Amino acid sequence: MPAARALYEHYARDPRQEIGNVISDDWIWRLPHIVNRAHLRADAGDARGRADLEQLLVELERISSQGVVHNDTMYWAANAHALLGRHERALQQLDDAIRHGWRHAWWARHDCNMQSLAADPRYGPLLARG
Repeated sequence: MPAARALYEHYARDPRQEIGNVISDDWIWRLPHIVNRAHLRADAGDARGRADLEQLLVELERISSQGVVHNDTMYWAANAHALLGRHERALQQLDDAIRHGWRHAWWARHDCNMQSLAADPRYGPLLARG
């Protein structure tokens, strides 16, 4: 974990810029890096991890309020909420992502950011739709 955290710290990303890249379809490994770095920071006891997740959610809400609907941004918002311990909101975001066409349940089953949802009886059925 320390080596992974060092890598994320070295290649720090700005959420606003990355969301802009998502909108322009250059998203493939950008939002995951924001969320994964925040997760690694939080696991290391670094308060910036939670702050990064909160900032990401603010930016995602900003674009959503402008009418931008993207199933991948919804999935990564679900990740952020799950990591912040907001399981109801995470499940709601995951449901929204699936309703808008997100179809990567295989990914979510292995996504360490979503592990806190695995025990919830609603999680499996949600993924079965994704």
